[in-house]
Amino acid sequence: MQQVVTDHEWSSPIVWTVFKQYVGHPNNTLEYRQALLDSSFTLCPVGAGDDSFRFWEAIEAGSIPILVPRDTTLHGTEERGDYDCPDAFQDVLRTNPPIVVLKSWHELPGFIESSTEESTRRLRKLLYIWNHEWWTNTTRMLDTAINERGLLTQVGA
Repeated sequence: MQQVVTDHEWSSPIVWTVFKQYVGHPNNTLEYRQALLDSSFTLCPVGAGDDSFRFWEAIEAGSIPILVPRDTTLHGTEERGDYDCPDAFQDVLRTNPPIVVLKSWHELPGFIESSTEESTRRLRKLLYIWNHEWWTNTTRMLDTAINERGLLTQVGA
């Protein structure tokens, strides 16, 4: 991913911020937060799963996540601590989130070069709406599941 970004000859100025140190480090937290808030797009490389903290942090900041799904033909192992859950992110993707999903990081320059301010603005607006609906529906489903199982008790009962 980083090689694709650095090797491409961009037709217009592009600003990239690379955090070489863990962003949770106290010295990086404010800089990282500000970078997300200032970014139209956030590159979200996958790890053991297709989503990551970066994916959700980008959305919360109004930055559109760009990701390349992991290769589900690779199988995790118990020894390495990464279990093979190829459909773990499908519940999110089935809702058609307004994010950018590429087949390869080599598609990134073409996507960025073809993006317009208007298309980016429209996608960010859709992302804001989707994020609100996602969390509203998720909390409703949890509330329903808890209520159906009688796990909530009245205060003082």
